[in-house]
Amino acid sequence: MAQFRGRVKLVAQNLDGSKTSLMLANSIGSQRILRTLKDRELLTVYLVGQGAGLLGGDRQHLSFDLMSHSKLCIAPVAASLVLGSRNETAIETIIIRLDKDTSFHWKAQPIIPFADSCIKRQIRIYLHASSRLLWEEFFMPGRVSLGELFAMKKFRSRLVIHDLGKRVVLRENIDLPFDLVPINTLGLFGEATTMWNAWFYAPEDILEKIEPILKSYNANSWWGWSYLPYRRGIGIKILGTPPQAVALRDYIRSHLESYLHSFKY
Repeated sequence: MAQFRGRVKLVAQNLDGSKTSLMLANSIGSQRILRTLKDRELLTVYLVGQGAGLLGGDRQHLSFDLMSHSKLCIAPVAASLVLGSRNETAIETIIIRLDKDTSFHWKAQPIIPFADSCIKRQIRIYLHASSRLLWEEFFMPGRVSLGELFAMKKFRSRLVIHDLGKRVVLRENIDLPFDLVPINTLGLFGEATTMWNAWFYAPEDILEKIEPILKSYNANSWWGWSYLPYRRGIGIKILGTPPQAVALRDYIRSHLESYLHSFKY
């Protein structure tokens, strides 16, 4: 039985071509809108969690709809904590719909599952051919100083990205059943404790400009990138220490954000 329910629904619009505003902004429960920040056409919305974190049995639903010519950045202000509770699963659902000539950036903060926690994330994103997207995921398992490295029970994440013709352009599944497979005793990851992923979607001429930027990044860590199906985007992944993940994240943001939001209508 669910312990707590949270919901955020935002609808962004750009009526005059000069700035993005919120036509609808509702938040109840576990998340609320802290404040918004406008920078020319771009609107940044900061989200803050209420309470200690998600408990087993909690449900959280986030929905973001971008009408044509709007530019939106969602920036959670703190890490998402997932707490253990009676072997129940916390479920988070995120749905994003991008109309024509829109841009959306999810500036992920780390998801930190504590010992004995279970979480299932479901993300569905619908792209228009002219829309641009930078979606991030940041996974940092447990409080290492308290011996909670890989001490959660289950971590499941399902990301599906569609174009508006309903064609699936990406399906990403992460399923870590730690209750069945004691990953912390296998030594598979060495010193790596942190995973950061990003998916960047833009027209092909923009992707060609991004390629040399990625090739020039040199780091002593397990990271890589590749073109995604239909050459609609680029996927970037790293498995390493927190400083390595943050360094790559900052590098990617600094170079890709200009291509994400700077186009003119």
